[in-house]
Amino acid sequence: MKHNNILPNGHFHKDWQLRVKTWFDQPGRKKRRRLNRIKKAVRIAPRPVELLRPAIRCPTVKYNNKLRAGRGFTLDELKEAGIRRKEALGIGIPVDHRRKNRSLESLQLNVARLKTYQSKLIIFPKRSRKSRKSTSEAPEIGNAAQFKGPVLPITQTWTEEPARAITQEEKNSSAYATLRKAQSDARLVANTPKVTMERLDEESADLEFLEENLKKTNVLTEKMTNMLNVFDDRLVRLEASILPIHKATQTLTRLADNIDRTRNTVYEIISYFDLVEREAEIIQHGPTENDLEPYLNSIGKCKKAMEVLGESRLRSTERVMSQLKQLLKAAMLQLEELFRIWLVKWSVPIQPLAYTAKNLEIPGIPQTPLQNLEILSSYLATSDMELGYASDFVKVYIEVRSPYLLKSLTMLSQASIATAEKRNTLVYEKGTCGFISYVDAMLRMFETEHEVASKILPKDYITDAFREVTQQSLETFVETGKSLNTRVKRSIQTDVFLAFDMLEGLNKNSQAFDEFFRFAGNKDTGYGELMHSLRNVAMRSFPEFLEDIKAHPSKNSALPNDGTVHELTITTLQHMKRMTDYQETVETMLQTLGDGNWNTSEKEPNFSRERVGRAPILGNAIVRHYFADCLEALSNSLDSKARTYKKPALTCIFLLNNYQYILKTIKSQFVLLVDKEIENKYERLVKKYNDAYQDTWKPCFSHLMDYTYVRGGTLKTTLGSTDKQSVKERFKNFNNEFDELYKVHKAYAIPDIDLRNQVIKDIKVVLVPMYNRFLDRYQQSEFSKNPTKYIRYDHVQLEGMVSRLFDGSS
Repeated sequence: MKHNNILPNGHFHKDWQLRVKTWFDQPGRKKRRRLNRIKKAVRIAPRPVELLRPAIRCPTVKYNNKLRAGRGFTLDELKEAGIRRKEALGIGIPVDHRRKNRSLESLQLNVARLKTYQSKLIIFPKRSRKSRKSTSEAPEIGNAAQFKGPVLPITQTWTEEPARAITQEEKNSSAYATLRKAQSDARLVANTPKVTMERLDEESADLEFLEENLKKTNVLTEKMTNMLNVFDDRLVRLEASILPIHKATQTLTRLADNIDRTRNTVYEIISYFDLVEREAEIIQHGPTENDLEPYLNSIGKCKKAMEVLGESRLRSTERVMSQLKQLLKAAMLQLEELFRIWLVKWSVPIQPLAYTAKNLEIPGIPQTPLQNLEILSSYLATSDMELGYASDFVKVYIEVRSPYLLKSLTMLSQASIATAEKRNTLVYEKGTCGFISYVDAMLRMFETEHEVASKILPKDYITDAFREVTQQSLETFVETGKSLNTRVKRSIQTDVFLAFDMLEGLNKNSQAFDEFFRFAGNKDTGYGELMHSLRNVAMRSFPEFLEDIKAHPSKNSALPNDGTVHELTITTLQHMKRMTDYQETVETMLQTLGDGNWNTSEKEPNFSRERVGRAPILGNAIVRHYFADCLEALSNSLDSKARTYKKPALTCIFLLNNYQYILKTIKSQFVLLVDKEIENKYERLVKKYNDAYQDTWKPCFSHLMDYTYVRGGTLKTTLGSTDKQSVKERFKNFNNEFDELYKVHKAYAIPDIDLRNQVIKDIKVVLVPMYNRFLDRYQQSEFSKNPTKYIRYDHVQLEGMVSRLFDGSS
């Protein structure tokens, strides 16, 4: 290298691109390996795809508590399992001659794996015609299937010991000191042979002493054995002499017992022969309400006699049994009559509204009479099995309790219809119909009735009896609901909220109705028909309401002469407001009807919400869609009506009033149910027609437009005769135009105070400054000898007159 230049360090001859190892064929190799595995599995079938691997411990202290699969089994493991080394690989067991068993635990674990594997192994013969002893049976070979995956997967046996507090004993002990002491003891014992020999001598002496004692014990045992043998011989001879006497005594004892039992049975049967005469007086006299126990005891005695005489099967007892049956039948009839009397006594109709209004429980039958009725029903239920006479006490229960329920609920049924027909308002108000109270009272009475039936009647009779008892009341309820639904159909737009109220009440009590039908054992079809008809009427109201808005007569209906809010606007928004009182019910009905199906223009086959930019969605969004369509129809109807006005100013006032009323209603009542875009639309319409109304004042404003005259390059300050005449005409024309506008517009009405003030303010902003400027300029000039003839209003008068506009007076 010459000169002081930088040393060259450009290594440009390594040809690195020739030594780059790529891995672009990784997906191909992956696929090839998978196909090779599949081919191998097919080739070696039905042998397992993988070999059996031993369970071994991982190296190092950190991982030696975990098991993993090893390479192959040791020779010791194969020997313990009884498998020869040469045949092991032939049956899927690899051999690893290098690995050694360092513990008995690992040896036993892998031997157990080998034996488990052998128990599940199926060995095929090499030739199909010849089979060896080691091959499996033919059924096993026929059912064999290739096993895929790890053979006998290894499961971890070690579990981590949970954390615990260190005990005081562990804190006081030292593992190091314990190990060192054990090592020291082992070392010292190994180095003291003298002590060991002395201990062996002592143990030898003890052994000799024990052997001597054992010999003495054997001698005593032999003597005791000889004595026991002698006792056995004597006992055998004693048994042979006593056994016949014992057997004869047992026979005599049995005979005496049989005679005693026979005699007692005969006496008992004989005592039942005159039982009819003894108990007939009590049974024929009948039960007393205050003391039923003697009567029931008498019936119990008769039943016991029937049972005993029936088991005896004696011909002489047939007449007595017939008399007992007649007596018991009469007793059951009297019990049945008493059951009816007691049930009627506690089944006096009540007024359930007096309890439901105070949120009190419907009273049932008191505890003491309830227990007495339960006792009677249990006796009456068993009469069929014992007498062959089936007591109809369930029918008695139905005949008494069914009219009780029906009469208790009749007044509520009549009140539901009366409150719907005799209301003070044209449109139904929420909660004014007694149907909801009727539903609540009926369900509570049904619940109480089921509790009464469950305590009085046996379990097998409860469902049928409860269904029959409530059937008439339920039918009356359904008829009442259908009558109210028919009334809704006659005037659907004013009474549809009655249907909403009914649906809301029934849906709120749907769980109670399901519970009632479960108790009754079936679902009443009349209830389902009532719900179906109510839903149909409710769904029909939505398209009809929209059509009524669209088809509201514009020529036949009288429009307000003062341009105030139209009745259609008020009724439509009131109807929509009432819908919000039943928002959940309305959402459900609209979802069932389908988004857009309330609009006849959208019922075409090719109509789709997605084409008009509104996809069908759930929740209150569907209510927003319906309200948007209602407001759109209302706006179109109002525009159509406004065209019938001949005066543009009155048209603007009419639309301004209606749109302002709609806008304020949206902001105060429909904030969450009307999109912000619709609210902005009505704000624009209000501004539009306010501006249009201001334009109707332009003819009046035009007379106040002033001109500046210039003569010879200078302002003209004096008025000529022509200028004076022009000023007079302008004052005169303004006065006439303003008087006409004031007279007409004063008769117009803007009920909304804020809107009225805004419109008047907009007029003043233009009119008052222009008039003041015009008046100030010409009031002092001599444009007329009599200025008061032309200057009719001063500043204050003009502003006061504008402030009195739109008060509705002509």
